Parts: sequence; C-alpha cells; structure tokens
Amino acid sequence: FCLAKREEQQGYIHGLREQFSRYAVTELPLFPHEIRGLAGLKEVSEAIYGDAGGGFNDAR
Repeated sequence: FCLAKREEQQGYIHGLREQFSRYAVTELPLFPHEIRGLAGLKEVSEAIYGDAGGGFNDAR
C-alpha cells in the first residue's frame, strides 16, 4: 500500500514540477504532526535551510 501511495504522490510531484517549472520547488518531508506556530515554522526552516536559525528572529 505504501509503495503504491508513494508512486501516486510522485506523479503529482512530477506534474507540479512541470506546471511550476519557472520556480524553485522544494520538497519537504512529511512531518508526523501539523506545522503550527513559530516553533513549527522553525522546524520547516531547518528542513529547508539546514541550520537551526533559519533567519527567524524571535523579537516581537
């Protein structure tokens, strides 16, 4: 089942890459939880940029 689902998703990803070929498309892992709030955005930033800071500023 998981392999079939992965293949299905790969088809969607391929279509999106073709449709948005003018843009840099970044794939993220499937997180085991919903991304919410600043902590969630930091987690996404780390996945994209690979550093703990990710350019976020905690100042309000």
